[in-house]
Amino acid sequence: MIIPFISSSFSSNVYLIKAKKITLIDVGMEPENLLKKLKEEINLEDLNLIILTHSHPDHTLALPFLLKETRAKVAIHKDELTSKTKSIMGFPIPEIKPDLILNGGEKLNLGDFSLKVIHTPGHTSGSICLYQDGILFSGDTIFACGNIGRTDLGGDNKDLLSSIKKLNQLEVETVYPGHGEIIAKNAREEIVSSLRLAEDCQ
Repeated sequence: MIIPFISSSFSSNVYLIKAKKITLIDVGMEPENLLKKLKEEINLEDLNLIILTHSHPDHTLALPFLLKETRAKVAIHKDELTSKTKSIMGFPIPEIKPDLILNGGEKLNLGDFSLKVIHTPGHTSGSICLYQDGILFSGDTIFACGNIGRTDLGGDNKDLLSSIKKLNQLEVETVYPGHGEIIAKNAREEIVSSLRLAEDCQ
């Protein structure tokens, strides 16, 4: 079961996967609100893994607070750990000490569910997407309505285009993006629209 939580700060999305190994994708910026919502769904001590799609504070600022309340392990791509950026738009990037450093290509076993890690640089150098059986967690790589992630905060347009081409090869039915609406219909067409926009930005 996938349960989305939407943060009022930057409308960043957090996704709770209630698999055998309970997993959180990104954590947003509002720890008190997130912890309250999580307590309505799970026992905090049962949270097994936190996967960060990238290190920007609108996806990671609540991390230190969650780690104080849970025993969850943290996973992030290796290239996010080499960034020298300390803050974005006035918000600090928290120190991230991962338990699992990702390279891309891994298959994360959540017990009765698994996620393939896809390295999708562009928005940031270490951005990742997560995929399994038609479901794509796209981070800030692609969004609804054919929109794409910005590249002016440490990203690269050419890398983003290459990453979206990679996503275009997948069989996708539902997209859970890092911001905005979930794409539950016409996901393939939406990805193609994102690809065209990325091409226009070259």
